Amino acid sequence: MKRQWRGTAALVACLGLLCLQSASAERQREYQMASDAAEQVTASLASYNSFESGGCESCDSYGCDSCNSGCDVGGPCHRSGSSGGIGLLGFLQRPSQFYVAAEYMQVRASFSEATAFVTQSQNATVAPPTITSVFTPIEYDHDPSYRIFGGYRLCDCAGEIQFGYTSYDSDGSAQGIPSAGDIIVAIPEEVFTNTIGQNIDVNSNVSAESVDLAFSKTIPLGGCCPGDCGDACCGDSACDCGGACGTTCCPAWDITWTAGVRYSQVDWDRTSTVVNPGTNIVGNSGITVMDFEGAGPRWGLEGRRYLGSKYRFSLFLKGDISLLLGDVEITNTRIARVAGAPTLANITRFNTTQIIPVLDIVAGGNVNITDRFTLSGGYLFSAWHDLGMRDTFDILDDPGFANPTDLTFDDANILGFDGWFARAEYAF
Repeated sequence: MKRQWRGTAALVACLGLLCLQSASAERQREYQMASDAAEQVTASLASYNSFESGGCESCDSYGCDSCNSGCDVGGPCHRSGSSGGIGLLGFLQRPSQFYVAAEYMQVRASFSEATAFVTQSQNATVAPPTITSVFTPIEYDHDPSYRIFGGYRLCDCAGEIQFGYTSYDSDGSAQGIPSAGDIIVAIPEEVFTNTIGQNIDVNSNVSAESVDLAFSKTIPLGGCCPGDCGDACCGDSACDCGGACGTTCCPAWDITWTAGVRYSQVDWDRTSTVVNPGTNIVGNSGITVMDFEGAGPRWGLEGRRYLGSKYRFSLFLKGDISLLLGDVEITNTRIARVAGAPTLANITRFNTTQIIPVLDIVAGGNVNITDRFTLSGGYLFSAWHDLGMRDTFDILDDPGFANPTDLTFDDANILGFDGWFARAEYAF
């Protein structure tokens, strides 16, 4: 079920971005003389006051004839974001550039309902006699997962194109050990035992892979304070953030909208087996497998709050929604065994084409170590509708129960992921 070649292809794509930009990066360094770099670092906290609709600042204070030349990589108005600007100001002043990033995650799968088995106990010593049914869910672990992505940022805040590959993996298990008088039933595999010394082992694996291609645009919230600064330009140190005008010259917030497409493959399985731990003889077993493959549009919105004297730190909250059209296939196989040898297999398949809504929420923070290197971390939530364990079962009809109940369950049918992440990003 794991498609490792897709992860390898995504990594190669990101490394390819590094090769494409290496020649351009070398040309940039030729223009970065030591004296110019010193002046640019002094002005690195000041450009947003003069941010104009053309995407470049007013360059009068830099002695430039045309503001447009400020967008030329290595040009006379080449701005501080490329040679030492850190934080928000480096971001707003950056030239066009490539970037790559890698993200390590510890992710746990969860379902709106994931019953491993039901244990029914009877107590005839009380009046009236009682029958208790206890549902035991599958408990999933936080397992290593990863994401790699890269892209191309246009001059200043004109936008960026991003490619990303994400892989989630999580395993879960549960074990039922009957006591005297107990009946344990794994549903819907209909594997059951009431024999002391025979256990029910339930194991499950969940994996999800996504490839994203998107365009995003950042919109700063706020602007310059020309009334407070008189005729001074934001390139003037007197009007820098933290200078005469304080933080009024620089937006402490921005929002980023994203639009793109997503392709995903999702698989999960659940295996229930009766096992004698003493002899390791496998009894009756059942397995349910779900496969989904689909693609569709994706939209997102991110809000960010900058912190620190140079806006080197920031906190962010991001939400995305995708609508994926694809095929959902569920297969259930039940195998009867005698003395460990299979005697009968019963296979049931369900297949449909439908739209799967996906909701992703990410919250965290980041720190700009340099103008090129950034570290981030936080927590993520992901909900995949209609890809859960869509079991609807009536215990009344289950032959495993000596005293059946009349309970029927129909869950919300959501597959979810949650966990923390750590990310490193490098721009060049």
